[in-house]
Amino acid sequence: MRRQLINIKSEALPKAPQNFRDIISIFENPEIRKNYTNSKYDNDLPFYRGTVIEEDFGYSIFVSPTMCNSIMDMPTGEPRHYLIDGTFSVVPISSSNSFKQLLIFHIAHNEHTFPFIYILMSNKSLNAYIHVLQYIQSNIFDMKPTTFTTDFEYGLRKALSQIYPQTKLKTCWFHFTQAVRRNASKLPKFMSKLNKDNDAKKLFRKFLILPLLKPDDILIGYLNLNNQALSYIK
Repeated sequence: MRRQLINIKSEALPKAPQNFRDIISIFENPEIRKNYTNSKYDNDLPFYRGTVIEEDFGYSIFVSPTMCNSIMDMPTGEPRHYLIDGTFSVVPISSSNSFKQLLIFHIAHNEHTFPFIYILMSNKSLNAYIHVLQYIQSNIFDMKPTTFTTDFEYGLRKALSQIYPQTKLKTCWFHFTQAVRRNASKLPKFMSKLNKDNDAKKLFRKFLILPLLKPDDILIGYLNLNNQALSYIK
């Protein structure tokens, strides 16, 4: 019975899109537009905000109108701290690999973060990120950012610095440790030592906590650790 109910429900839903033109077609369907285009909480306001297709990239953008209105109602002068991160495990599967990532914008407020913009993207190119940011600024709302926190992805950070040159860019400790681990895995000799040598393990952990040092001490600490690490990769 449960499987039958699932099948009945799935028949009422559109097929998974294979490309961005499919997404446009899906939302042109009157029934889909009626049931899925607008916000669940503000039914008169749109959640789906459109699909853009350019020669070398495409994206579809979804925005919570409730959160957008709340951000715009923030008192003048109150800092706006945004966090941006991409996930790759929840994009639609397509035979043409049209969908690369779901980019999510969060706003930090009262020690919590709230997601409010979701962008399904075809790639992570600098041009794509610039277009997305300009689209948000021109068609959604003026974010008036104080700071952005992102991972270490070059294209995204470069685009943010171009569109918002006065805004401070930050990274987070989680993404720092993730990047260190990823780069360490590219050094077979070091990884071999890491798996066998307790001193190498202690040294590696010291790299992971470099961001906890005072800013003026980080470079000195890094150079010190780097000199020690060289003996493990020769």
